[in-house]
Amino acid sequence: MSIDILGSASRQPSIIWRALTSVAKRVQAYNVKMQHRSRLRADRKILMSKPDHMLKDIGVNRSEIDTVLYYGREIDKVRANGFMPR
Repeated sequence: MSIDILGSASRQPSIIWRALTSVAKRVQAYNVKMQHRSRLRADRKILMSKPDHMLKDIGVNRSEIDTVLYYGREIDKVRANGFMPR
């Protein structure tokens, strides 16, 4: 009976296989996080390039762009419920 690095004789995943799977999941999660941050930076750049009257049309002040991007428009409801300080 031989045992390889991918599994034991009883078909249980080896420690190395579980470690590789764990690392792959972390790398994938990191990539998703970086893509999200990249999208936020691109959206911020677009909104900051708009004139104030256009921002007013969509209901956002220039000083609120970061808050809206990172927390969404629901931030006022969250603050009203006392979950986030001003």
